[in-house]
Amino acid sequence: MRFYQRERALASPDLTPVREAFTTMFGPRTLADSAAMVMEPDMATVEVNVGDDFKTITATLVRGEKRLPLPVGKVTTFPLAPGAHWEGMDSPSPELAKLFREGPPPKGGR
Repeated sequence: MRFYQRERALASPDLTPVREAFTTMFGPRTLADSAAMVMEPDMATVEVNVGDDFKTITATLVRGEKRLPLPVGKVTTFPLAPGAHWEGMDSPSPELAKLFREGPPPKGGR
């Protein structure tokens, strides 16, 4: 999935709408800001919604109650083995498939 809809000169993606969404969500950043430790409240999620027809795809940048649309350009699809997350990958073991679905167990185990 590409989060841009057009390219600029020299086949460089035009990420202006994506940068604007991140600036709106997080405020302006400088190179020095990248040195600071990022904590959980500083993070956002990209939600991708696929319509029932598998042709309508939207993406949204989400942080708390704030939701900003992201552009969705070209989408490439390919068949996957059951439980796999990448083209050409065999189906993972049941334990690994559970890890992909649920993430790591909480500290202290289950």
